[in-house]
Amino acid sequence: MALFLLSYRTMRIPEDICLLCRTNRADKTNSHVIPNFMTKGLVMTGEQARAYTFSTDTVDKRTKPVQTSDKEDYILCTGCESYFGVLETLFCNKLHNPIVDVRKHDQFEWNEQQGQTLVTLSGYNSLAFRLFLASILWRCAVCNTHTVHRFTLKDETVEALRLSLMECNKQKMNDLREVIEGKKMAFPFHFDLSTILERAHTIGKIVFMHPNADEEGFMVLNDYILTYQFHADTRLHKINEPINTSSSDNAVILKLVPIEAWNQILDNLKIKFATKAKSYLEREKKEYAPMVK
Repeated sequence: MALFLLSYRTMRIPEDICLLCRTNRADKTNSHVIPNFMTKGLVMTGEQARAYTFSTDTVDKRTKPVQTSDKEDYILCTGCESYFGVLETLFCNKLHNPIVDVRKHDQFEWNEQQGQTLVTLSGYNSLAFRLFLASILWRCAVCNTHTVHRFTLKDETVEALRLSLMECNKQKMNDLREVIEGKKMAFPFHFDLSTILERAHTIGKIVFMHPNADEEGFMVLNDYILTYQFHADTRLHKINEPINTSSSDNAVILKLVPIEAWNQILDNLKIKFATKAKSYLEREKKEYAPMVK
């Protein structure tokens, strides 16, 4: 088991077995690590499409522009890729699109609590929601692209995520709905998910990974911030206790962040990144390499 888990981040080839089902050949190429609908707003379209990837320990090297978010080959089989596509479609239809459409706000329960807006997703199967988040965490842990190669989880955590995902592995929407109807599961993580309503007015679009081997951390996914914790013992937590537990029969609560606070979060992350990158250059006696125009 350990040897298989440790082989996740080796170079993958067409003859390899799918890392999720471990049954079929991993024949799918160009699989997005972060769901495409979450990252397509990062770059423009057509010939103007351009984005940049950075790491605090590679700022001495020139960064080439990319035209899409990270993709990887031979991680999944076609069936498991379709399964993840179904989870993504549900998330888009039940949350991502309706939450910014005022005509559909009656689909959610809105509450003001301690100066923040909490939205209960009463019309969205909470098991499907947790499966979607599990698919993101699992992909980030097993893929080896520039954005996620330093994102780490313990081997047993990666396997627990995989087993949770496999309990409901269906490639068609109706089949998935049937298998999750009334089903209860315990996931290996607690979480918060925050977003904003004013997506078009943010001052910057980023995907930001916070690598942390302590089994808790956060990631900025363009219009979302996901905070996760895998510790069962709350005394080990370094960040605040998340409001969503691992139980799939509990309704999911989403946090809405005001646009000013959201932009401040992004600014703080950029400053933190720049400070760490500057420290690396000074320590290694290297010089910053500007982006390629």
